[in-house]
Formats: sequence, structure tokens, C-alpha cells
Amino acid sequence: MPRISAATLAEHQVLQRQAIINAAVDVLAGGEVTTLDVGIVSRHAGLARTSLYQYFDSLAGLVASVVIFACEARQNALTGIPGDGEPAVAEYISRAFSFALSDVGRAERALTRGDLPAPCREQLLQLRADARRPLIGLLVDLGHCEPTLESEIFDAALEAAADMVIRGCPRESTERALSTLLIHD
Repeated sequence: MPRISAATLAEHQVLQRQAIINAAVDVLAGGEVTTLDVGIVSRHAGLARTSLYQYFDSLAGLVASVVIFACEARQNALTGIPGDGEPAVAEYISRAFSFALSDVGRAERALTRGDLPAPCREQLLQLRADARRPLIGLLVDLGHCEPTLESEIFDAALEAAADMVIRGCPRESTERALSTLLIHD
């Protein structure tokens, strides 16, 4: 019988489940894969391949959990921005860029580029659209003509900018260039 690392079996299972999700994020953030594999994730989590199925009923279930985890992290990073106007948009841009450069943000981008089951892809796209709502509201307040379209363009540019920084471009100047899409001096 394996040892449990918590006070109760239920707590242990929650911790192990999260450890597997974290391992999947680490694998995706590493940039070498865009599709999760049970063997890679279980090795990274330090579990036998069959043990992973004690916590997730299928690979699709694991992928769905990673999608939800990543999108919740994005939502948490982008909500509660104080103020309004251009300073709030600048704060949104800064937070979005920091998230995009984080391991969870990198994993989320890998998922969007990967071969996801249709329900997971739809959920990922919907959750990402939901995360853009604060930006859309800020752009409406600033009188932008196409705030939804601009938020989608910004999201695509954000991904490209994050990839550029990961490849070695200076973060500060890349973020400044990204800001010009939404803030006009």
C-alpha cells in the first residue's frame, strides 16, 4: 500500500491530482510538446502510468482539468484591476503579459496550439474569451470602436510577444510595443 502524504486519503487524492496537473503544466510549459501524453506526465509526476488513472478517468479528463486550471489562473490574474481609463488598461496589459510568460501561461498557449479533444478546445476558447471581458469593458469606457475585436487582436499579439521574450527579446521594450495596440499617446 503506498504511503499517503496528507492527514486523510481524501486530502491525499486532492494533492496528488493537483501534482499531476502541475506536472502536465510543467511538461507543456517546457515547449517541447503541445499534446499531453500519459507516460510523459506520469513520469514527470513521479507516478506509474497506471497510477495516473486513479486520479483521472482518461487522458481527456486530465487535459480538461489542465484547461480549467490554466484558464482559472488567467482569470485570477486579470480580474480585480483597480481604476479605469488608460492606467487600468496598462495594468491589464502588464498582468496579461506576466501571465503569458508564466509556466501556466506557456502551458495554456501550448494547449491552444495542440490537438485537443473538441469539448476541451471549445471550453478553452470560451474561458479565454471570458477572461477578456475586463479588457473589453475598459476599452468600451475609453471609447474604442471595436473593443471585442481589439481584445482578440491583443490576445493574439500577446501570445506572439510572449513567445518573442521567451526567445530572447527584451521584455520591457516588447511590453511597451504591445501596449501601443491599446493605449494611444
